[in-house]
Amino acid sequence: MSSKIIKLRESESSAKTANADYKIVLDKPLTIREGDELNIKGVFLDTVAASGNFIEIEEDVSIELDVGKYFINDSNDQKFPAPNAAEQLRKYVPTPGGNQQTIGDAEPYFAINKTTTTGTTQELKSFAVFPNHFGLGKVGGFDLQFTYDRVGGGIGYYTHHLIKEDGSDYPRRKGKVVTKKIYMEGKSFSLVNGDYAKKHGIDPKQLKIEYETAPGAGEDFAELDIETFSFTLSAGVYSPTQLGEILTDEFTKIATLGPIGNDLPNEVYPVNNPFLTTVSQLTTKAGAKTSFFQNPGGSQYIKYQEIGDMRTRGVDRFIGASEAALTYDDSHKKMSFSILHTPLYVNENAGQK
Repeated sequence: MSSKIIKLRESESSAKTANADYKIVLDKPLTIREGDELNIKGVFLDTVAASGNFIEIEEDVSIELDVGKYFINDSNDQKFPAPNAAEQLRKYVPTPGGNQQTIGDAEPYFAINKTTTTGTTQELKSFAVFPNHFGLGKVGGFDLQFTYDRVGGGIGYYTHHLIKEDGSDYPRRKGKVVTKKIYMEGKSFSLVNGDYAKKHGIDPKQLKIEYETAPGAGEDFAELDIETFSFTLSAGVYSPTQLGEILTDEFTKIATLGPIGNDLPNEVYPVNNPFLTTVSQLTTKAGAKTSFFQNPGGSQYIKYQEIGDMRTRGVDRFIGASEAALTYDDSHKKMSFSILHTPLYVNENAGQK
């Protein structure tokens, strides 16, 4: 006399019609002969995925997040440390009034790359969106997602939110026109979520893209320096809080983009993360594009001293967020960054910022 236990989980089914209605194919056939007994030991109904407090991911999902970085232009970090304190660590470019500024303005300065147009560079002027219908009935209420070929290589992304409104609010001949200036290689601006747009009442086939006259080669322009966080979330059932914890763990790994170390002359850096990098690392990565830092209004630029000086003097600087945490806000029912900064530690009597 022998017994065999067979587990018939819905999650391992070969075909599924609805919840609790599925088909299992055994790896090895099981023959039931006369006199054998078939007993149902237990039935478990998993209501987790049906609960409003859980999310069911039916297949692996690729999560990507583009990250830009900045530092605050503090007046205390303008010069090289001793014994080279007479030399500036940061330079304002161009120098206002011909004078070298040495006092920080306490503004955020974003990492940018100076890029030069080529003979095949195009400039986007605008795009027009049309609904499936021009009558009453809501359309929109989602993000249009576009990609384009960046000047100098790589893929660029642009997202535009369409508010939810009646189809009758769209002009019949012009559609909803969005003006946006972007340099790109060739006429490469394209919609990537057309099927999703169609479900929200937008006709992707009628999208009209207009380009300006090509700028020609040799024109310098600034682009935000972007690092992409990538992570594959495995299929399963998760609570929103659990999702936040999983992503936070990935955000804070310091070697997500490659190996790390402490060898500046040989371009090995102490951190390699989309949220946190160093000035030397940014400059090296920019290569011929040249790395700068720009204030929000675009009126002032900062460039660090030649990278060779920083390396030989061991004065590399961190830029970005050393602490990043994504949490679920139960009150607003959405995910948000509860922490996204680098804490500034001061002396014991001054506290912590």
